[in-house]
Amino acid sequence: MSVIDLSTRICNDWNTYNNNKRSSDSYIYVDHEINLEDGPSSIDLCVGENWYQPNEEKPYLITDEGIQLAPFQSILLEVKQEIANPYNVFGLVTGKGLKIFEGVFISTGKINPGYVGKLKIGIYNGSKKKIIFKKDMPLCTCVFFAMESNLQIPLKNRSDNSNTNAKPIGKAKYLKNRIKENKEFLAILISIIALLASFANVFLNRNFILYNKQNVENNKVTKTINNGNSK
Repeated sequence: MSVIDLSTRICNDWNTYNNNKRSSDSYIYVDHEINLEDGPSSIDLCVGENWYQPNEEKPYLITDEGIQLAPFQSILLEVKQEIANPYNVFGLVTGKGLKIFEGVFISTGKINPGYVGKLKIGIYNGSKKKIIFKKDMPLCTCVFFAMESNLQIPLKNRSDNSNTNAKPIGKAKYLKNRIKENKEFLAILISIIALLASFANVFLNRNFILYNKQNVENNKVTKTINNGNSK
């Protein structure tokens, strides 16, 4: 395999891609203009409009304020650009250096020959601070390789186009997800609160008993003095 010179092998015209997808002069289709400022060997993909909870297929819209990722949490972000790979090109997805330095881990992935759709990228926040991802923010980098032969059919005959019914996540759903993701921490916190409550109960009961005992002794002394005075 050899790295493809993207300055001559990317197009944003579907007919050009489709008519040449089995040819040795095939093109990689990207539906947005691509800036090759980092050189012709790779392209950057940006944050799109949808994000996903791990192990869920339902998409949620990314608002204008962006999606906030808490420390040590993970989500899937859908990219803005739709990609179509010809049958003789294989792609790899990797993270960008800036995000890596911020403590963000971006899952490495592959783009099979014949793939059509918008990639979903796994994101993990390994830092101790919240990180915000906004639409159109550079997210990951793709490199493409020329294969020695063509596939006759794509490995997966499918399209991963965005779900147009995506909605922003509700506050109740967001809170539920945060509780689910932090259930171990919450269990420890509840145990600590219960333990502190037990200590507080013992302390209050001890003081109450000592207070009553002191009152009884004071009453006895007062009664003795009163009896002595009455004599």
